[in-house]
Amino acid sequence: MLVLLSNMIEALLRISIVLKLQTLGGHSNIDQIWIYQTESEDAIPLEVVVTSAIECEVIDREFGKVILQSEKKKEFYIRNFVLSPVSIPEIEKFAYSHYKIREKLSLILEEVEKEQIEKQVGMVRVGAISDPGYYGRFIKDRVANHAHFEEIRLRALEKISRSESH
Repeated sequence: MLVLLSNMIEALLRISIVLKLQTLGGHSNIDQIWIYQTESEDAIPLEVVVTSAIECEVIDREFGKVILQSEKKKEFYIRNFVLSPVSIPEIEKFAYSHYKIREKLSLILEEVEKEQIEKQVGMVRVGAISDPGYYGRFIKDRVANHAHFEEIRLRALEKISRSESH
């Protein structure tokens, strides 16, 4: 669960960076370094992703520190669980705090998307796809395929329903 949450955290940061750079630049270009990596390429370290998110004002420095500290703690738990005095309840508590970071980043991404719509720039702008319900249905279909995330799925569907009714 911790690895999955970390992956989601980094993905949300990367997507937010792409969209924010589009908004700031007034274009719909996607810098491939944020969304694609071959096996032969070195991964962009999370520290670089967080620094870039801070620089383009997706997150503030304080939240960036929280993300990096949480990642460091996650690495410790994963690599040293058997050798450390860490208990399962401690890891569960930590996993929940990691989950809250993911949730906050989801809300930040939503704000970046709204900014693109308001400014009519980037790939999330109104009219980018002629069918206004396309994104909502796409997200519903993707979320529905992951039944083991029932709680997350229900909340996402509520958000989508609210946004489609506006």
